[in-house]
Amino acid sequence: MKKLKFLNGFVIGLMALFVLIILVNLYIGEISNFGKTLKGSYDQVVFGQWTPYLYLLFYVPILVALLYIQRGLMTILKDNLFNIKSAKRFKIASTLLFITGVFGLIFDSILFLNLKGVVGFGYLGQDVLILFIGIILNIVADIIVNGSSLKTENELTI
Repeated sequence: MKKLKFLNGFVIGLMALFVLIILVNLYIGEISNFGKTLKGSYDQVVFGQWTPYLYLLFYVPILVALLYIQRGLMTILKDNLFNIKSAKRFKIASTLLFITGVFGLIFDSILFLNLKGVVGFGYLGQDVLILFIGIILNIVADIIVNGSSLKTENELTI
């Protein structure tokens, strides 16, 4: 249980970090002089001035997925490992991460091809990682569902 409590705290820290990233990106893009300089360079990109806002749009589902993961961990800490509530929350989080990974991969591939590989290769790896985390979280949710049904069957056995 100590490891789950640590993981819960880690996820809460990640959520705080994502909120900070969103706020800093908004500050840099809208308020600072550096953001005004960057806006001129976005004219050469496929999505133009919308590019930084589209990146911010990808952070929102990740933040929501982290919220569902944290709620699922809290359910496990309160009700035990094998319960359907936490599995449902992990499934929602895995779906959000999977969709974000796929759309992020498409978005960054378009940027990568448009810029002829000059920038953005690291973003492709990030998108693949988010995609894999979504798949792994879906597997964990399936394990919890199977464990829950085995636990129920075991409790009904005389």
